[in-house]
Amino acid sequence: MSRTSLTLAGIAALCAGFSVIFVVKTTCIFHPARGEISDVQHVVALLRSWEHQAADPGIGRVADHITKLLEVEQEQKQQKQQEQQQQDQERKRLLEQQAALAAGDGVGSALQTLALAGLQCPIAHGTELWGNALVWGDSHKTKSMADCCAACHAHRATAARGGLERNGPTSTTCNTWVYCGDKARCGARHGDCWLKHQDTLPRGDVPLGNGTSMWTSGVVYDDLGEQYREYGTLVLHTPVGDIRIALLPALAPYVVRELRREVAMMAATGGTCFGCKLYRAEDFGIQGIIITPGAYMASGNFTPPAPMPKIPPGHVCRAGSAGSAHFFINFFEADWGEAMCWGKVEDLTLSKAISTRPLRAKKSTNELSMLAEELFFTLSLEK
Repeated sequence: MSRTSLTLAGIAALCAGFSVIFVVKTTCIFHPARGEISDVQHVVALLRSWEHQAADPGIGRVADHITKLLEVEQEQKQQKQQEQQQQDQERKRLLEQQAALAAGDGVGSALQTLALAGLQCPIAHGTELWGNALVWGDSHKTKSMADCCAACHAHRATAARGGLERNGPTSTTCNTWVYCGDKARCGARHGDCWLKHQDTLPRGDVPLGNGTSMWTSGVVYDDLGEQYREYGTLVLHTPVGDIRIALLPALAPYVVRELRREVAMMAATGGTCFGCKLYRAEDFGIQGIIITPGAYMASGNFTPPAPMPKIPPGHVCRAGSAGSAHFFINFFEADWGEAMCWGKVEDLTLSKAISTRPLRAKKSTNELSMLAEELFFTLSLEK
């Protein structure tokens, strides 16, 4: 029991009508009505009144002690609130950064298109990566960073077909792109897309990092995620327990590859995923999103033939349009449709328990069933 609780226990005894001796020769002669006192400030005010009536400094010392404890607890509460606000602001900043990638200026649709084609684009904001220039940006402009990334992929594909002017299929190919997307700072350079080659690329399982430059850069890896092929289970660590998802690379190879790399990146930075959360609960399943700076997990449409007539319960599939990073865990057998499935939950106990959590009040019957408290989670891989 805390010191505050012990003090309040003594006050409760006092208010219950017991005689409490504060100092020798002086007792409390007041007996207020029995009842529960919920406001500690009122207790202090009552003690001050008794101190005045009884002219007893001992009662005042008790009031002073309680007041001091309240001040300490208030300071601790304010400190925790400030720390929580800082964490919320950092989470908001990172989510807004991801929203900039998933919306506006056509970047979102471009990233989704790249994801559908299996062309992932690890990005370093505010960073200019160096390398041998293959295509100069002052004569090569694109509409977005995603288009610049696609241009780097296209350069590689052209070289593979022997279409480059120099050296045919053995030409030095693009593995790094640099884009100037800040209109205010880039000026005439806005839209410049440099295609470069680095002899040694940064590790694919570590975030590229963000800087303060007006440039945005990215890297194109040959075997991104291959080193994590042996990890077959994705674990969602939620505040209410772990959800284990068996990955299905045969159905969704690009999604699984990027998921593995995304988790490896999180592990290198302490395991935090600022954009990963479960936010919706319906009778057919629960829905969430997996997105974090430096990685973009997205799935395309399912391509027949289906491995089985129906999607069995427990499958984890894309939610929303093609290229979306949202997913759902289904509870019942369902038609395949266009949704790509990339994992399966064998034990649905926790998922179904989450679906029964309190929901946000709906303003209309057409609104989705959103969790009153979103469940943020981190990710890890198991073999």
